[in-house]
Amino acid sequence: MWAVLGGSGFEKFDSFQFIEEIEVTTPFGKPSAPITKAKVNDVTVLFLSRHGKHHEFTPSNINYRANIFALKQCGATKILSLSAVGSLQAELKPGDCVIPTQYIDRTKSLRGHTFCIDGAVGHVSLANPVDLELVKHVKEFLTAENFTLHFDKTYICMEGPAFSTKAESKMYRMLGADIIGMTNYPEYALAREAGLCYLPLSFVTDYDSWNDSLEHVTLEQVLEIMRNNNHKAFNLMQQLLPQTQMLFPEGCSEQGLKTGLMTPIESLSPTVQAWMKVVCK
Repeated sequence: MWAVLGGSGFEKFDSFQFIEEIEVTTPFGKPSAPITKAKVNDVTVLFLSRHGKHHEFTPSNINYRANIFALKQCGATKILSLSAVGSLQAELKPGDCVIPTQYIDRTKSLRGHTFCIDGAVGHVSLANPVDLELVKHVKEFLTAENFTLHFDKTYICMEGPAFSTKAESKMYRMLGADIIGMTNYPEYALAREAGLCYLPLSFVTDYDSWNDSLEHVTLEQVLEIMRNNNHKAFNLMQQLLPQTQMLFPEGCSEQGLKTGLMTPIESLSPTVQAWMKVVCK
């Protein structure tokens, strides 16, 4: 089952066909909001607003572990991650959609970023943090009107909530980053540990601060772009979800801690065993 994680500008979708709202508690606390079960083109999906129902959580304060655990517990095998990003390249224009396949983490260790805690030790590969087979399928059919889709880009994740200085923005370009955001890490890493496919749709709102020749957009302009991006995201979901619902029904090809857990599960405390069985399912 697909789960949709909605970020800034994607806190809700009026065109969802509502089924039910699910209150979930996890061993890591509550997720950002109740999980909504809904239908998109007859495909049942789970939806979770990453920043909370009323956008009350900064990127640093999102309970990423609880979000991923709750979605896995409710039956998700794939995550569609929607987020707003800044562009670090001139060809990636405000209003465009970028599907990155690589990440650079520049957060500051303030976030719960692994399920390997309380005596559990494991390692997973993040060489390809996004499932490339899934991206390959999506490339074959996904189309966009009045904006451009970009694939195979690199997303750099900063801590926030403040935006970059000009010097930082220029440094990120030198590192090879194409877009900048604040929330995809540790989301993709936790999804990998839980054996969930992770597919990001990153919608550009502005050019960050690197380009002195471009006038910086106003908040009002960004909000208007975000409103338009919400409609674009739903249109892409209408194509993507039905076309891919049967792909990878058991999760991605990388099985995460199911094969990467090094500590014998029977040696863990009963509490850790209970939630690790959900992660490794």
